[in-house]
Amino acid sequence: MHSVSAWACGLRLCLALKSVDDKSNEIPAVQALVDMLDLAGAVVTADAMHCQRETAAKIVARQADYLLIVKGNQETLQTELKQALLQAFETDCPRMRRCRQAKRNHGREETREVAVLPVPQNSAVFACWPGLATLGCIYRNRELDGRVEESTDISSRACRPKSVRLRSIYVRIDRSKTRNITCWM
Repeated sequence: MHSVSAWACGLRLCLALKSVDDKSNEIPAVQALVDMLDLAGAVVTADAMHCQRETAAKIVARQADYLLIVKGNQETLQTELKQALLQAFETDCPRMRRCRQAKRNHGREETREVAVLPVPQNSAVFACWPGLATLGCIYRNRELDGRVEESTDISSRACRPKSVRLRSIYVRIDRSKTRNITCWM
């Protein structure tokens, strides 16, 4: 049985569970799960598979915000997002907020940098996404036993950047694990 769940990370509580229909995938199951919940005031996070305009619209309709990972399944959005962030970095945009954190634990050196900025108003691509107000990226660099690993996640979030503050959030790695990262959100 394949299922998806709504997880309240801070409470470590499963709020709801929805089975994925045979001959289907998680997307309709997650959209049905969103319809089942009272999400007013919540921030809904999901991986790249769920970066869908219909899913974002359902979340916004439930009076919630979203944080969705953008990858190759939304190629046009990913290209536009990368371009907007690159331009913001190159021009040292005063509206961009950044946070950098370096830690050493478990025998590894790890650096994370997070940047967020308001959605540019002149983009037809961003205008297609319900409630989209903020763009962001997370860059990670980890050194373990002399080997360096790098990764970048780019996300779109409906929350306004003026509410950005330092806090902990949980990020789902897969269906069974979570990790806690401190960043600007």
